[in-house]
Formats: sequence, C-alpha cells, structure tokens
Amino acid sequence: MEDILTVDKLTKTYRRGFIPKPVLALKEASFAVKKGRITGFIGANGAGKTTTIRCLLNFTHLDSGRFFFFGTPGFGSEARKRVGYLPEHPHFYGFLSGFEFLKFYAQLSGKKKQASEIMDALEAVRLKEAADRPLSAYSKGMLQRVGLAQAMIHKPELLILDEPMSGLDPDGRRLVRNILLEVAQRGVTLFFSTHLLDDAENLCDDIVLMAQGKVVYAGSLEKVLLQSSGQHLLRFEDEAHALHQEEVAGLDKANHRIREILASGGRIVEVSRSRRRLEDVFSQWTGGPS
Repeated sequence: MEDILTVDKLTKTYRRGFIPKPVLALKEASFAVKKGRITGFIGANGAGKTTTIRCLLNFTHLDSGRFFFFGTPGFGSEARKRVGYLPEHPHFYGFLSGFEFLKFYAQLSGKKKQASEIMDALEAVRLKEAADRPLSAYSKGMLQRVGLAQAMIHKPELLILDEPMSGLDPDGRRLVRNILLEVAQRGVTLFFSTHLLDDAENLCDDIVLMAQGKVVYAGSLEKVLLQSSGQHLLRFEDEAHALHQEEVAGLDKANHRIREILASGGRIVEVSRSRRRLEDVFSQWTGGPS
C-alpha cells in the first residue's frame, strides 16, 4: 500500500525558561501514513504530536530528519494543493457567515467555487441550515465542523487534523467522527492527532503512538490490539449441550483446554483471540494513561 506521507527521524529541540535551556521535543520520530487509511496520531498532551505536525507543515524548523509528501521531499507548493489542515485552535472571522467563510478560503486556495458547491460543503458537515448565520453565533461544535469544511473545500487527498474533537461534548464528538468516516469513504486519507483514545479506537485503521517525543509504535491498530492480548476466548457446549465461555491465557493453555473439552464429550463452538482496549495498550507502551 502506497505511503502518502513518510517521516524519517524527525528531531526538534526548543529552548525554554528565563535562562533558556534546550528541551528535546522530538527524538528521531519515524512513521508512515498509508493512502486511503485513517491514521491516529496518539499520545498524552506534550508527547510531541503538535510539534510533529508543525514541522511537517513548515510552521517550525527541524533540527534534523526529513519527510516526504506523495513521494516528494518537504512540503512544497504541489503538496500544499493536495493537503488540507485544521489546527487545534483555529481562528474564525466572527463577522463572516459560514457561507462567506468557505467562499473566502476557497478563493485563497485558488479554486473558485460555485455557490452550490459551497452549500454542498456545508451540508457535508451538517451546517447547511446555518449557512447565513455569522460565525460569532456558532457553537464550539459548529465552529469545529465549519473548520473541517474549510480544510476540505479544495478537495484534498490528505487531511491533517490536530485534535479535531478536543473540547466537544459526546454528541459533538460522535457527529465529527461520523463526518470523518464519510470523508474517508470518499477516498481521502486522514491523519489526525488525539489524546482521546475512544475516538481513535472507533475511527482508525492505523495508529502512531507517541511518548515523550518518541514513536513507540506505528502500524495497524487491529494488529497491536490483538498482539497485546495473550488471551484466547473459548465458547463451547458441554455434553448436556449447555453453552459456556472461558478466557484462557496463552496459546498452549488454550490448546490444552480445547483437548479437555473434546475429551469430556463437549463441542467447540468458537475460538478467538481476545481484543484489548486501546487504553490498555497505551498504558502498556507509555507507562500511564493519557
């Protein structure tokens, strides 16, 4: 599967304090985002997620390392046309309506849009009825959704979102998740940072897990959830046809238990690997909760 974004050994140091001292924010971070998949960029606050995104979008300079968008080094003019971005704290011009806001950003992107296309973009984020309302009257959730529409107005191939569901109530998070799934179904690759593990588990195909500026895991979400669990779930009927369920630690013990069930006249209904929660994996890899 093609890598749409490749990151190789990014390192970034800041200087902080009254007497500036170096603080290593990124330590040779490496990972890839695959085309057509949803990749969650996961870590506690301060793990290095936003710093990484800022480096990738040329908002800040790297100390060392390199990255490629669509196989081309850096974030040049061609990549900019193919990438959409929503920061964690976007700025909105409150005097503009939702329609005017998207029209303005469509013009900035160099792609003039018809009124019907702008209305379609607002409808995609469930804001068609608020098209003429000033942004100053929008709720937090509505602003987040119009920000998503702005990031997608030029029809990017890759969408980069920094904490897109932070600060939203449960209903707002659910709505944004549904919108992101619809975007992904249209073939857009998604790369979004979050410290909300439920959102990542519900959305992602792949994850990049950060801890203290380092990438501690990058790859399939399903794979790491299965690998992190040594448990096997057995469902079986005994000789009286009563249904039972047991969880057994380790493959050898599971095989031994299956032989016992069969020897006693039972029947195996199902054997499966137990799937852990992402929260458990996060604690295992980083040493604590987000």
